[in-house]
Amino acid sequence: MIYYILDSETCGLKCGYHELNQVSIIRVSDKFQKTINIKVDYPERADSRALEVQGKTRYDLKKGIHRSEAIAEIEEFIAEDGAAPNARVCCCHNSSFDMRFVNQMWATDGKQFPIQLWLCTMAMTRKLAKRQGLIKPKVNLKAALDIAGFQEKLGAHKAPVDVF
Repeated sequence: MIYYILDSETCGLKCGYHELNQVSIIRVSDKFQKTINIKVDYPERADSRALEVQGKTRYDLKKGIHRSEAIAEIEEFIAEDGAAPNARVCCCHNSSFDMRFVNQMWATDGKQFPIQLWLCTMAMTRKLAKRQGLIKPKVNLKAALDIAGFQEKLGAHKAPVDVF
């Protein structure tokens, strides 16, 4: 299995309406990281709370490369491993969120994301918290880091930081 760690930033929470505006992915085997800022098609749809969390403006959403170019760059990066999609694992915090948005972006271009298996660190955090006897723990990324004994990095809610 080839493992990747992925984080995405979106301009809102509604998949199919809001868009990915940043993806960062690390290939675990060589720790190589690829981060791409994606120019969104509909910046006017951006949720102001999502922009505030990321420290971005609607103008910032017009920066970056087109979705099709981002897909091509990410596919090229992933293909370097020579593995099949079912031999790759994508690790994310709240993987169902990232998976929906990533799969939606690829589907918009008539493609499938080249990683089929997903591992959720949020679900892993819940299991770890239960083992530690924590009742109804928070499982956001900061809480997950605390529970696992890691320090939070400055620059949260920016994919290149959150992915690492």
